Amino acid sequence: MKIRNLKKEELEIILPWINETVKITLGEFWNPETIKENVIKSFKKEPEGFIGIEENSELIAFIRIKTLKNNTCHISDLYVKKEFRGKGLGKKLMEIAEEYAKRKGAKRIILNVRKDNEPALNLYKKFGFKIKKYQMWKIL
Repeated sequence: MKIRNLKKEELEIILPWINETVKITLGEFWNPETIKENVIKSFKKEPEGFIGIEENSELIAFIRIKTLKNNTCHISDLYVKKEFRGKGLGKKLMEIAEEYAKRKGAKRIILNVRKDNEPALNLYKKFGFKIKKYQMWKIL
């Protein structure tokens, strides 16, 4: 396995992965064009925050981490292809994200996770993440 920064042309590979999870979260408010614009803008601003794992020249996992104000980094996305889950790739990507945040001078990392995403919740808890708030919304 090889860990490396993603290339711009690989955004087309990760966009369906991002949309898969965002669609679950946003439901009817999900707009793939808005997601694409956001990802491209994020890549232009901080391409080194897009880190992937490849096996046999195939991208199998990635993480996107952004530098924010107030000595903070934000993990926007972490995705591992289904057939590679349970093999420690999420853990490896979280370790890389922590190293990245430290190099950027961050004092904390924030992220969002759905309350029904037990594997992700368990991973983040192992890394010392704590629940700080709940977000509620209502569809009218």
